[in-house]
Amino acid sequence: MAIALGSRAARVDDAPALLPVAPFARAGTTYVPLAALARALGGTVAYDAPSHTFAVTLIPAPIAAMTPTVNYTPPPAPLYTFTPKSTPQPQATVTGIPHPRRTPIEVDPDRDRSPH
Repeated sequence: MAIALGSRAARVDDAPALLPVAPFARAGTTYVPLAALARALGGTVAYDAPSHTFAVTLIPAPIAAMTPTVNYTPPPAPLYTFTPKSTPQPQATVTGIPHPRRTPIEVDPDRDRSPH
């Protein structure tokens, strides 16, 4: 429904319609004829004059499906196997050219030096 303030002309589902009273604004509030609006939304309106009761019944639109049906199956994903990184092994650290080890030679002066 499309309406304009101050005009009785309206459009309901792209068809022209005539409102009984033109919508208006007063003190920051917009007033629209409720019966015309309810009928435009597909509802029924009933007024009981002796009790001054106005009843609007709106019929909810049926829901076709809460979740749309999708006929799509994603392709299987590749299976990943967790392979931990290998632990580094200790290795020798070469800091230069190795030198021969100098072992002191002990000489015993009390020992006989003569060959046997």
